[in-house]
Amino acid sequence: MPRPDQDAAVSAILFDLGGVLVDVDERSAVHELARVAELDLPTADAMLFGSPGKRALDRGTITPYAHYRSWPAEARARVDYGRFLSIWNGLFCPKNEVIALAHELAERFPLYLLSNTDLAHFSLIAARYPFMRLFRRTFLSFELGCAKPDARIYERVAAELPGDCDELLFIDDKSKNVAAAVTSGWQAVRFTSAETLRLDLRALGIERA
Repeated sequence: MPRPDQDAAVSAILFDLGGVLVDVDERSAVHELARVAELDLPTADAMLFGSPGKRALDRGTITPYAHYRSWPAEARARVDYGRFLSIWNGLFCPKNEVIALAHELAERFPLYLLSNTDLAHFSLIAARYPFMRLFRRTFLSFELGCAKPDARIYERVAAELPGDCDELLFIDDKSKNVAAAVTSGWQAVRFTSAETLRLDLRALGIERA
């Protein structure tokens, strides 16, 4: 796993959203869709999260409604768009220990958000959770037209922030996204737990002992 560069300064910290600041319970959404649409679990999973629909959503090339309309007519007859949004947006639970840490960090560093997400999910999270006000700016895949781990997203974000790439610290739960950030010249740590994140930040001299 890529590790932080302990000798480099940090001018800004970027957080991923799903899997870091909020838990994402895809399994429950799949089970709920399977129940109400009378589908088997693999079919429900493919309809909600399978490619190319989910990738297109994250890149902003289709809307949540277009994703829903791509479903078979039989499924749409059982699940209207409002019910789809309820299932689609019912995935999230805040990770309070990480949010508390983000509050601490916001007192000393500018914080930003870099997330692969879609309009429906982000609109819900931005409206529901006060911690979103910690971030000076959000960089969202569906607005940027590309998604992690595509190198273009790191290049575009870095171009919008002051300082050098090696002063940017990125926190993400997916190894491939962390590796891509490091390849792009950023510092990055892979999130596994709030406790481990504090240790990684302490190794950087960011988190106080």
